Amino acid sequence: MPLPTPAVSGADPNGLAIVGAQVLVLDELRELDIGIVDGVVRELAPTLQGHYAQTLRARGLVALPGLIDTQVHLREPGLE
Repeated sequence: MPLPTPAVSGADPNGLAIVGAQVLVLDELRELDIGIVDGVVRELAPTLQGHYAQTLRARGLVALPGLIDTQVHLREPGLE
């Protein structure tokens, strides 16, 4: 697990930059950075413009923003 980078002066204290991920956009994978603040994606770009308190290096990993796990079990307890 990568260690977070030190906080950047002027960075959003609740911000996370995911850098270099292969992101599924429509029907293709693109190498992009993802900027997240308070759990919300704020930027999706080849190079982020904002400053984020933590950075996660994701080169070689795939990010699927908005993916819904269809394997969840949404049944009433006891009625499986």
